[in-house]
Amino acid sequence: MHAMERWERWLRDAEASSRTLESYKQVLTRISEQTNLTADPATVRPFLVDYRNKLQRRYENEEISRSTIRLHIAALKSFYRCLVEQSLYPENPMEGIQSIGGDRGLPRPLGKGAVGALFNAVDPSTPEGLRDLCLLWLCYHSLRNSEAATLKTSDIQFSQEEDSLVLRFYAKGKKERLVVLIDEAAEPLAKHLLQQYGPPHWKEWLVGERPWINAVAVLLEKHLEKRYLPVFLHNNRPLTKREFNRIFQRYREKAGLTDAVPHQLRHTCATNLLDNEVDIRVVQEILGHADIRQTQRYTQVSTGRRAKAMRRLSLPALREGAEP
Repeated sequence: MHAMERWERWLRDAEASSRTLESYKQVLTRISEQTNLTADPATVRPFLVDYRNKLQRRYENEEISRSTIRLHIAALKSFYRCLVEQSLYPENPMEGIQSIGGDRGLPRPLGKGAVGALFNAVDPSTPEGLRDLCLLWLCYHSLRNSEAATLKTSDIQFSQEEDSLVLRFYAKGKKERLVVLIDEAAEPLAKHLLQQYGPPHWKEWLVGERPWINAVAVLLEKHLEKRYLPVFLHNNRPLTKREFNRIFQRYREKAGLTDAVPHQLRHTCATNLLDNEVDIRVVQEILGHADIRQTQRYTQVSTGRRAKAMRRLSLPALREGAEP
């Protein structure tokens, strides 16, 4: 009897639900199209490790959910547990390969050099390059890849109070977020919007010490107010998250960052803010976290913060010559 058939019978004997069985079968059928699951363990084990790592990267890229990873790992583990128990396979190649827990694990920020290499891989002198630079800046301002890719012109405002461009939109969980752009990010976004949606005479608005930001403030107020237009296009269509991920992959490879994903720019933003002693409640608001425990995960990867904080502790007034 074929190994897959033995495994199906084994699951039925264990009284697995028909829904579980069907879900597991779909997963294993898909995986078996990529490799022979009953080949030599020395071949299968590296494939399974790599497969698990790819699932993790897709999760971090917000392409799949935690439940999808759990489903795939559970299906594989049940398959090999059955084969080993019935002496159909010499060892369990899934031994030590973990699923994903209820928490999300520690964030993985990029190093300063890696972020620089990624940004330097973009040529902003072309319309596509300018668009891509804007996308990187938005992710580095804590936006998720889906939020950056699907941004609308109605989400962008010029704030007199902040004296900058701000993004106001509904994020994950239908929670409103307000993100203030620093000038280094606001300027390329202003150029992109003016080139894409500005009227023929828009260059007349380039005045003052911050000409691009002043010009886009006019565009937003007089021409784009309450218009729900896509900020980013690809082949004259609204950009999708999947297309953005492909764009990011191109720059990732150019920068030599083989495993980087867009979401790591969000992680890097949060970690850098905490490293620079921004209050954790403010970081929580920037990231759009409903629960501060989500934000507290970043304090575990922020290095040297405790020592830096303690050095700011006021010293007691000691008598001269007193023992410390």
